[in-house]
Amino acid sequence: MVATAQRTDRAVDAGGPRPAGGGWQRGSIPHKPSRSDLQNRFLHANLNDIANQLPWPKDTGELHSAVWWKRRCTLQWMIDKKMPFEIITPLYDHGDGDEEFGLLLPHTSDLNTAQCAELSEWILGFGAMHGVTFGKLGTT
Repeated sequence: MVATAQRTDRAVDAGGPRPAGGGWQRGSIPHKPSRSDLQNRFLHANLNDIANQLPWPKDTGELHSAVWWKRRCTLQWMIDKKMPFEIITPLYDHGDGDEEFGLLLPHTSDLNTAQCAELSEWILGFGAMHGVTFGKLGTT
C-alpha cells in the first residue's frame, strides 16, 4: 500500500495529475531529463565520503551508511528549498495510544538533472561545513 502512495505522490510531485481513487496510472508522470550516470556516481561518492568521515550527531562518534545520509540530506535539502514532502499516518489505529507516522521523500533516481545538481551542491556544502574531505570521483 505504501508503494502505491509513493507512486501517486511522485506523479503529483512531477507535475502529473493525481489519479482518481489514489491509484497510479501508467503514463501519468511526464518525462523529465533524469540524472546522468555521472551525476549518480558523483552523488553517491559524496554521500560515501560523508558516511565514512562524519559522525552524527557530531560528538557521538557514530558513523552511518550512505543510505542513512542520503535520506537525511534529501529531507534537509527539501526543507531548505521549501519543497513539499508528505507525512503519512497508518490506515489502521491499533488502539494502543501510540501515534505512528511515516515520511515520504522522492527517490533520488526520480530527480531530474537540475534537481540532482542542486542536491549534490547542497551535500557538498553540508559536508564542507562539517569538515568532510571529498575525494575525486572514482578514487573513493
